[in-house]
Amino acid sequence: MFFTALNLHLYRTWQIFNANFGSLRLFGEQIAQVADGLDRQSVSEMAEVLADVFDDPQEEVEAELLEFLPSLDELELYPNFAERPDVREALQYFKDRRFKARVLQWALENPRKGHKLAQAWADCFSEPPAHGLLLRRSALVSLVGTLEILVESLFLGYYCYVEAGNIVQGEAQGLKAYQQTEKAMGGGWRRRIERFDELGINLAVIQDYLDELVEIAQRRNTIVHNQGVIDADYMNRSPASYQPAGAKKGLMLVVSTRYLERAFDVVLLIAFGLSQACWRQWQREKSQKQADRVIETLIYQTLRQGRYELVQALALVTERIDLSWRLRQLVLVNAAIAWRERGDKANMQLVLTRLKKRACGWQTKIALAILRENSLEAHRLMKQAADKGKLHQYISPYWPLFEPVKSEPWFKNLFDVSEHDKMPRRKK
Repeated sequence: MFFTALNLHLYRTWQIFNANFGSLRLFGEQIAQVADGLDRQSVSEMAEVLADVFDDPQEEVEAELLEFLPSLDELELYPNFAERPDVREALQYFKDRRFKARVLQWALENPRKGHKLAQAWADCFSEPPAHGLLLRRSALVSLVGTLEILVESLFLGYYCYVEAGNIVQGEAQGLKAYQQTEKAMGGGWRRRIERFDELGINLAVIQDYLDELVEIAQRRNTIVHNQGVIDADYMNRSPASYQPAGAKKGLMLVVSTRYLERAFDVVLLIAFGLSQACWRQWQREKSQKQADRVIETLIYQTLRQGRYELVQALALVTERIDLSWRLRQLVLVNAAIAWRERGDKANMQLVLTRLKKRACGWQTKIALAILRENSLEAHRLMKQAADKGKLHQYISPYWPLFEPVKSEPWFKNLFDVSEHDKMPRRKK
């Protein structure tokens, strides 16, 4: 009964994280892109007005505006315009009395254009184009929060079920578990994660990502507590190797699209590795079917999404987890598919070499034939499985493995139209 309760707790912990994470990733990718597009549209609209006012080509005006209102999509630090000679020169020119007098005279002589110019500047500076920047910041703050919820739930699972001596106790024990969890969550992220070592968890499974997570968390704290402006806390507590080049006190941190995508990957790898390590350590004497299913589903869906580098990173995390050979085969096959899709057949072959050293299941044999571009052998093996009633039951036609052969007549015959209309099945 104890292991059933713990297993259910760990499974729900992962499901909650996965749901929150997936929704947040969609928000971070889609909404920020839309906001960046709207920001660029605002610049274009302003350029159109200025081009009309000064009778200049719109393309030239827009290019000049973008120098003052650059896209922050690839930057890690907000640019300090005051340090640019051309900007300093322009600002000095704007402050010159003769310039102000000329602008005033021009406005009196061209009232329509004067009002149009004033309105354009008012629209720009009342709501400057920074929507994408702000939304990516919000996504990063929420992302760290989703990991915090998962870690807190893992601690609670330990103190409620494992430390309780495998016996679910009463209200007093539950209160004690919550108090222990609150204490364990104290301190920074490094100390928080390292406490799992005291609970019997081998942190080697996530050690490669811990420094990066600490910087992500510190960037989040700087955004929440200091408007993103770098302070002593960020400089002292963030690993120097993960700070942006040129970081120093007083500069403002930016959450670029590239940085946010990497932060999502790091958080997922930490959450996946840590939850799997806890799952297998705390109930290692019992069935691991649900923990195995999480690995199967996550790697398969990640491959389907075309996140090939992440598939390979997930596979590397599982190298430090004790898996059955049946599941290890599947992980290796999906890693090999990811290498193939990235155009790196040399690394794909290295993965396949590991599979040749041991006896493999029929699904793996099919995968090996396709990855080796042996269509005749793949067709033979798949038809054999279909004749036994196993092909449709255990293999999905949506598996990216089949990309090179999915248009072949023999493949279409094996997976007919009605089969394609169904949702992908979980592979075994």
